[in-house]
Amino acid sequence: MQPTPESNSDSVTDTHRGCPDFVQAERRRWIEAVGRSFLGGGKNRMPRAGGAAGAAALSLAVPRVTYAASGSPTRDVLVFVMLRGGMDGLSLCVPHADPDYAWQRGNLALPAPGQTGGVTDLDGFFGLAPAASALLPAYQSGDLAFIQTAGSTDPTRSHFDAMKFIEGGVPNQQAAVVTSGWLGRHLASMAPVDPLAPLRGAAVDYVFPLTMASAPATLSVPDLSNFDFAGYQSSTTARRAVLEDLYAREAQPLKGAAQATLDTVDVLGSIDFENYAPSGGAVYPDTEFGNRFKSAAALIKAGIGVEAIEIDRGGWDHHDNMGPIDGELAGMLEELSQTLAAFRTDLGSVMNNVTVVAQSEFGRRVDANGSAGTDHGRGGCMLVMGGNVNGGQVIHDWIGLDPAILDDLALPVRIDYRDILTEILIERLGNPNALALFPNHTFTSQNIVN
Repeated sequence: MQPTPESNSDSVTDTHRGCPDFVQAERRRWIEAVGRSFLGGGKNRMPRAGGAAGAAALSLAVPRVTYAASGSPTRDVLVFVMLRGGMDGLSLCVPHADPDYAWQRGNLALPAPGQTGGVTDLDGFFGLAPAASALLPAYQSGDLAFIQTAGSTDPTRSHFDAMKFIEGGVPNQQAAVVTSGWLGRHLASMAPVDPLAPLRGAAVDYVFPLTMASAPATLSVPDLSNFDFAGYQSSTTARRAVLEDLYAREAQPLKGAAQATLDTVDVLGSIDFENYAPSGGAVYPDTEFGNRFKSAAALIKAGIGVEAIEIDRGGWDHHDNMGPIDGELAGMLEELSQTLAAFRTDLGSVMNNVTVVAQSEFGRRVDANGSAGTDHGRGGCMLVMGGNVNGGQVIHDWIGLDPAILDDLALPVRIDYRDILTEILIERLGNPNALALFPNHTFTSQNIVN
């Protein structure tokens, strides 16, 4: 597949919501998610628990606001964050010492360390954006690593195709053949941590993401505090009894899927999300993204057997008025960093059994365009946070920002994102078959976790 770079034009349409390609990609993502739910993919939305596990799940209960002391003793809970739209990693983890950075970025360049509004130096070459300063404690404590020059080996600069390849874990393929997600394949290849758990994976979103397609006992819930029967409470018991009777007469897999869904309603209803009080003085941003992470923290600490959570944040397609210093991008970086920092503080020692991965479908071009923004690029910056992350470093394969060696004025992909994910799946999620989850890929360790 040939790259389809967007021209570095002086103007773009659809300010703040991204270019037409991104808007169309989001629409297509919704359509495909509906298709996975109703055209033979319904199992991806409805939790399933077969056999004895399904029967035992009927009696599973979690006291309200009584949380487990730690995560799984055997493998981590993975929290995957998809930053949709093409997050500008050069404005997060800034290569301030590269001689070609400042002149190419122009007014979008963040000042060097020591200057007014300058970045915080991380390792003598890279610096952390002031807007993302909330991440500094995690970095300094060795719980957070940045991976620069990371991304997909597929050259596409189409949002839709790039997201599909990232989530499917199969770059350099025809987009139409991508039908399952790397995280879904992981869950399908592993026995559950808790055989009685009706819910192994959750996407805190309206859309069921491709990342989790083909995962057992997994569904999308935009509001974990409101996954319940609609209508009057006085009739809830009677309406539920009717549903249970109706589905008890059905054949499998519909019968089991319906019962598992009812079990999940019970389990999520037993967790008091609305009155959940974060630990350690953690304060989440009062935004949809912040509140979803807050709910995820409550879900993890409840210890109900959830193994994977996905939380997306869109809106990173800043073709104009990007504002990395005090504008829109700065505000989004602040929200992202404050949310992740609050999550880490809230979980405390539970972070020893949690790994967070955040990435985008691609980065941005190095040069600023004529609309005070940047256009679709290639290599980007991943974030990995957790109690067993080899943090306090910027992992990279940097060759410089000289336009002569760039990929159409974009940072080349030098670290395959699948290497990062594979290592986490092996070392922290205990999957001995992780190499098989990413076909046509030769794994190279980046020593990101221990």
